[in-house]
Amino acid sequence: MTLINIVSGAVYSKGHPLKEKVQIYVTALVFLVLLYNSPAGLVLYWTCNNIFSLVKNIFYKLKRPLLVLYACMCALALALDWYTLFVQSGFLYRRLMLVASTLLVFFAPLIRKAIVHLADTVFLTDKRTPLFLLSGTCLALLCGYAIPSYVISSSPMEFSFVEPHASPFFFLAHTTWQALGFCVFWPAAIYFLFGKRTQATLAALSTLLAFGALINAFLFSGEYGTISSFLAFSEAGALSPSKRDALVNMLALIVPIAATYAAFKFKKSSSLARMLAVVVIALAGISLVHSTAIAREYGRARSIRSHDATQQGEQDAPAPIFHLSKEHQNVMLIMLDRAVSGFVPYIFEESPDLHSAFDGFVFYPNTASYADHTLVGAPPIFGGYDYTPVEMNKRDSEPLVKKHNEALLTLPLLFDSNGYKTTATDLSWANYSWIPDMSFFDAYPTIRTHKTIRAYTDAWLKLHPEASQTAVQSEILQRNFIWFSFLKCMPLVFRDTIYDDGFWWNTEHDLEYLHDVISNYAPLDFLPELTDAASAQNTFTIFVNELTHEPQFLQAPDYVPRTEVTDRGSSEFANSESYHVNAAALKRLGDFFFLTI
Repeated sequence: MTLINIVSGAVYSKGHPLKEKVQIYVTALVFLVLLYNSPAGLVLYWTCNNIFSLVKNIFYKLKRPLLVLYACMCALALALDWYTLFVQSGFLYRRLMLVASTLLVFFAPLIRKAIVHLADTVFLTDKRTPLFLLSGTCLALLCGYAIPSYVISSSPMEFSFVEPHASPFFFLAHTTWQALGFCVFWPAAIYFLFGKRTQATLAALSTLLAFGALINAFLFSGEYGTISSFLAFSEAGALSPSKRDALVNMLALIVPIAATYAAFKFKKSSSLARMLAVVVIALAGISLVHSTAIAREYGRARSIRSHDATQQGEQDAPAPIFHLSKEHQNVMLIMLDRAVSGFVPYIFEESPDLHSAFDGFVFYPNTASYADHTLVGAPPIFGGYDYTPVEMNKRDSEPLVKKHNEALLTLPLLFDSNGYKTTATDLSWANYSWIPDMSFFDAYPTIRTHKTIRAYTDAWLKLHPEASQTAVQSEILQRNFIWFSFLKCMPLVFRDTIYDDGFWWNTEHDLEYLHDVISNYAPLDFLPELTDAASAQNTFTIFVNELTHEPQFLQAPDYVPRTEVTDRGSSEFANSESYHVNAAALKRLGDFFFLTI
């Protein structure tokens, strides 16, 4: 900082009296003493301010400063492009994106003329401030509420009771405040600092941004598969668009640019203001519809939680819920959602002791699900062939949820009616609810139902502080929702970069799914504590777990959750997160079977 201050003073005071030069150098030394122990932010600000002043003073002393600046920027762009293409080893797609962006520097004079010309057309109208505020409001409502509400309304229960916030509306409110800051407050603070001509430029640019964001969000929303409760896509590879899609997207964005320019050119800016006002009203209507759906499902989630609390009480510590028999028959149906059966031979090969724990079981490798989603693939598992998609579709006059619940009831009712003590946990999409709503079992009091997923997380973490969380789901969602909205509003070619492999520019990569992993790992790990041999009759148990659903690296060789994974194992699948959670599930079940048998 001091060196830059002295150089800056030398350039500024060239040709000035000695007294003034000495004063500048003494001031620089005084600041060295005064700011030496000051916070880094203050020193950084002062240093950057002096660098800016130094560069400005140097250019003011040149005969053609703008031409020199343009030449320097072009040289810097070429150097950056060379480094990006021939030195940097990142993804080629992203490197080419950066090169294309820096090449715009060479067209800076033309871009400047276009912006000045556009500003002059806006300057002729008195609608610049209403346009600026309306476009900002449109962007804030789109990014802050409309887009996040689309996500939350698709599965409100996934975003309910995310500690420490019960209601999903918290995340909508938080994202709305963020969007108001990004799109209205701070832009307005800058807007009103400048004169009318600069305000005209900002009004035109904000109008273009608003219409462009609407086109990207609604016409080019993208098909990226399902999305997790941490806002990660299952088909993230689709974020890198084809050349055709990217070109169509860019051509579509020419339409609002041309329309906006024509409206300003022919003094029809009031029509733009009316269009933006209509869009704001429409977005408010969409938000209201989504809010109604979210409120309804949130009320349902509260009812389910209340019902579960009444049925099984608090689950602070594991207590037996599965009562097997030493002398009678025990039948178990274990459903590991989204498990990859192809990993099974390799997991057994890695752990010979685990293979012996499954002695007596038969592995059938040539099997397939009836569908690629649990909602459709689970009913045949629980209800048999009568609940395959084909058979269910034959009863097209009945609601799907009714047939789904029938499938879930089939085995429990059959075993219960034949004298088996029956227990079922976390049945997949029970009552078409993401948090299984098994209240329809209340009509059969001899069949016991329990929730194990998310029920023992705190109890497990108390015993395993090495897996404690430094980032929780609510904190991650608070930062990810606004990024998700920005992604949807951006052209297709920028989305892969914003998504950042599902991390949304978050440095705490390994924590995103850890909470979900532990919520499913805990009941598997606690199976010995959740089971006793107190039954005096035949038993039938359905145990559903979703550990295998969310890929995550775990600590090898036992594959246990850790805040920081230091050993991924030596398996050929050591870099496969999906392998890790599948191995963890089989190991916990193997331990349970070994102890039980």
